[in-house]
Amino acid sequence: MNKLLSKTLFAAIGLALSSTVAMADKTELTVSSWLPMTHHINAGILQPYAERVSEATDGRVTLNFLSKALGAPAEHFELARKGMADITWGNFTYEPKRFAVFTLFELPLLSSSSEVSSVAAWNTFDKYMRGTLKSLDGVEILGMMQLDPGQINMRDKAVLSPDDLKGKKVRAGGPVQTALLDAAGAVSISAPQSKSYELLSTGVVDGTFSNTEALGGFKLFEVLKYQTEIKGGAYNGSFYIAMNKKKFDQLSQEDREAIIKISGVELSRAAGQDWDHSSSVGKKEAAANGMSFVEPAPELLALIDKVKQQEQAVWMESAKAAGIENPQEVMDFFFAEIERLEKEKN
Repeated sequence: MNKLLSKTLFAAIGLALSSTVAMADKTELTVSSWLPMTHHINAGILQPYAERVSEATDGRVTLNFLSKALGAPAEHFELARKGMADITWGNFTYEPKRFAVFTLFELPLLSSSSEVSSVAAWNTFDKYMRGTLKSLDGVEILGMMQLDPGQINMRDKAVLSPDDLKGKKVRAGGPVQTALLDAAGAVSISAPQSKSYELLSTGVVDGTFSNTEALGGFKLFEVLKYQTEIKGGAYNGSFYIAMNKKKFDQLSQEDREAIIKISGVELSRAAGQDWDHSSSVGKKEAAANGMSFVEPAPELLALIDKVKQQEQAVWMESAKAAGIENPQEVMDFFFAEIERLEKEKN
């Protein structure tokens, strides 16, 4: 074999080996999302996050969004925990018993800014809950996101006072919402947000607890006439963005550190900002299509505050059962974070 041929052969082998190593270093993470890719959670939060992951890891880690969700909304935490999908997202209240400790972030009368409540929720989780909750075993929580404050939305008659809710059938998506309906003498119909349109259009319910973004995101303005606007929310909703823990640990230390840097508080803040923007868009679209936005009477606000106090006591017991030794300190920290972040924002 002549020297030229030998050099060419060794160069080719070296190139092939380096290409193989490069391919082996690349990781594609599957993402299961239970809403259309056009929904803002995908288009405005998860897809931009996927781009940041790719940039942060110099293309070594990419996210692949599956064309169809691998399960129902309430099944998505398990999908991530079992590794059926690498990354998922969902609402903690879809499994209220398992994730009762997260009801703290669902209380009413918090902040009118999703950005503020999302960052406050993440900071509280990061300081007091990360690594201590058995319910999160098997996953790496990448970020928290709070939906824009949940409101009371009705099909035919506006709710101004508690009496306006008495006897009405209202869709609810969590224990805090159900507690408020029970206190007002209403009938709670448990169902995910994605079922609101169907339940309203067929007359199964008279109204729904929904955030303002959902008026546009789920086209609820087509089947609703009134929203009662509660500053800080009649309830709030807490969501996780989770990754299979084994898959996360299999990444190189460099890539794990790069992903951690753009996740956590940064991902939670970006998600909250997108929720705030989408809420504004949803309200404009709903108003343009004839929905009315009304102010609550003092009696309704007083009832919501009473329910908040009751649910705080319920949460204290849930926190203790989950292994949190100082629930009062955790709750005080969360409320103080909301106050601090609102001052910074304003």
